[in-house]
Amino acid sequence: MNNRKLITAFRIFKSGFQGFIRNASLSIAAVAVMSITLTIILFSIVSNATFTNSIKQITDKIDISVFLKDTVTTEQRDKLMRDLKNNPDISSVEFVTKEQALEAYKKASASNPELLSAISQTDNPLPASIKIKPADPNKIDEIQAFVSTDEIKALSERTDTQEERMSAVNKITAATNFFQQAGIAGVVVFAMVSMLIIFNTIRMTIFNRRDELQ
Repeated sequence: MNNRKLITAFRIFKSGFQGFIRNASLSIAAVAVMSITLTIILFSIVSNATFTNSIKQITDKIDISVFLKDTVTTEQRDKLMRDLKNNPDISSVEFVTKEQALEAYKKASASNPELLSAISQTDNPLPASIKIKPADPNKIDEIQAFVSTDEIKALSERTDTQEERMSAVNKITAATNFFQQAGIAGVVVFAMVSMLIIFNTIRMTIFNRRDELQ
């Protein structure tokens, strides 16, 4: 009984191996296409995660700075900050004093003694500012329009937006969308090709075994 099972199993493996050899080209093509399809899927997932993380890191550093005039009172500043916090397009608002701005400037210019010497020869010329973090980088224009109203412009010297960072975000977002669409298209095409090859492989197998099936 055991010998018969072994013989049967041997025949099954032998038959399968022979069938694989007979249809080697189709089998290899099916395996290759499936491998490419899975590779594209994996690449799409990894690329999407990488680009998404890069976008998040850059967008976290994007902000709009509203530089206040020295004549702005505490009441005016507090009211302005309340108005900004009530804006749904803004995630956070931070007040930066003149002293904090000067310390930040000194740290940024630590490698340039000429700049440090120039600023040390005068009173603190840097204005206080309000740093605004957008809730959505795509809403930068709306926030820019909000801080450009006459009421806010009367309290501020100017506003500053990190256009270079915003440009980088837009480029990475465009690249992410392109790779996502290209990945989806590639997966669909190779999946269809895989199905056709597998279907033809099954048909060839049935055709080669037609006598046994009958």
